[in-house]
Amino acid sequence: MRSAVLILAGALMAVNLFGQSLEELRQKGIEAFKAGEFATAEETFKLLVRREPSGENYSYQATAEMRTGEVQQAIAHFERAVQLGYAPASVHYNLGLAYLKLQKTGQGIRELKRAAAQEPGNGEVEYSLGVALLEAREPGSALPYLRKSLAHSPRDPVLWANLVRASFESGDPQAATQTIDNAMAAIPQNPTLEVVLARLCLAHGQAQKALALLESADHILPHEPEIGFLLTHANLSAERPAQAVDILRSLPPSTGAPGEWYHLMAQALVQLGNWKEARGQISLAIEADPRNTAYQLTSAWIDQLDLQYMRSIETLKHARELEPREAVIPYQMAVGYYYTQRYAEAAEQCQEAVRLAPDYHPAYFLMGISKLAMHDLAGARAALQRAVELKTASPLYHYELGESLFEAGQINESKRELSRALELNPKFAGAYYWLGRALKQEGDLTGAIRSLETAVTLDPGLILPYHELGRLYKETGQPEKAAAALAKSEELRVKMRDEQEEILRMTLLSPN
Repeated sequence: MRSAVLILAGALMAVNLFGQSLEELRQKGIEAFKAGEFATAEETFKLLVRREPSGENYSYQATAEMRTGEVQQAIAHFERAVQLGYAPASVHYNLGLAYLKLQKTGQGIRELKRAAAQEPGNGEVEYSLGVALLEAREPGSALPYLRKSLAHSPRDPVLWANLVRASFESGDPQAATQTIDNAMAAIPQNPTLEVVLARLCLAHGQAQKALALLESADHILPHEPEIGFLLTHANLSAERPAQAVDILRSLPPSTGAPGEWYHLMAQALVQLGNWKEARGQISLAIEADPRNTAYQLTSAWIDQLDLQYMRSIETLKHARELEPREAVIPYQMAVGYYYTQRYAEAAEQCQEAVRLAPDYHPAYFLMGISKLAMHDLAGARAALQRAVELKTASPLYHYELGESLFEAGQINESKRELSRALELNPKFAGAYYWLGRALKQEGDLTGAIRSLETAVTLDPGLILPYHELGRLYKETGQPEKAAAALAKSEELRVKMRDEQEEILRMTLLSPN
């Protein structure tokens, strides 16, 4: 009986709605929509479309369907509205949002661009388009729209955060940090925004800026664990381990996720050179959460720093079982294989890393020097060239590419890369060594001697430049200098100190 009454009531409502004029029906649907009664609005607009299937009425129905979660149906009705000639900016805007809800990014951005073109200066449209472009990994295209929308909402913290993110992802950290300063001036004393911006800074290597933001947030909200943990991360990124330890000691070990406190303490102790105690802390972290791959990776990193490479590989094999799609795991395995002179296995693991993350430049670099150790000069050059393309500001990458080119007999190309390494780091002694060898190969003995002398001036502990200088001094009729250089080379060979190898080792072992 109850269901019959409900059916009868629905029929009476339909009769009542059919008895109303089109304008009354439209207004009734609009009022229901404004009141948040979206299901009622949808049913009302469906009836309106049946009585008058115009483009405008289809757009009303589609807008209500968006709110009731019938997104695919809404898209069909927005498109029908456009086909019938009703295509104001609002239709393109809502159609764009509907496409984005279904993760149809290209179509969504296309419609939002049409809306922005039809209604320039609409801050809501410009903001939505900017965010859509940012999520589509087009930060440079997103920036103009986000900046325009700022004029309408100068105190919107989410907008400021997206502007900073877009600047960072566009490769312009200077613009990002300036935008942060502008955001702090527009919205002072906002610890939530400061924390969000600090996270962005940490993600993009701006540890000092993150520290400033977090210290401000901590002053407003003292003893907040999330801020304390982020301050710890920032201090570790800024290589201030003592400050990180002080912060952690002010927090109970139960703070944060299981094992997180011990993990951070382990990282701080590594920076302080206390690997034995760090190993104990990371063991406690793993005990608290055995399936946390970040903890496993840090454990392997500690082993590698302590020259326990095979032990690290076993830990990493376990980590890969937990997370088979994490590129840093095969990369760190490759480091272990490289330092145990298993170069083919190192290159193989690097190949796996770049399969998982095609732009992972450390893996290309390690693959290149592994292939160089195997005398695969073509493979080394290809891998190192890709590393340089992905991180053009790395003097070490240019240096190793220059070495591989020299070994392949491509002297001009080698000199170009070595010169670029020295532009980026004028005190890179190893680059002067290989540049000296390249100049010698071209017959410029004076230039070669000058470059090699610069190498040993910058780092008197390098062996190879002294050996090469001894030979060149002898060739140019300087026997006393030759004897002194060769004697120094032999003295250093006994000590076996090679600064450039240590730079390389710490670069490979740095957590990524």
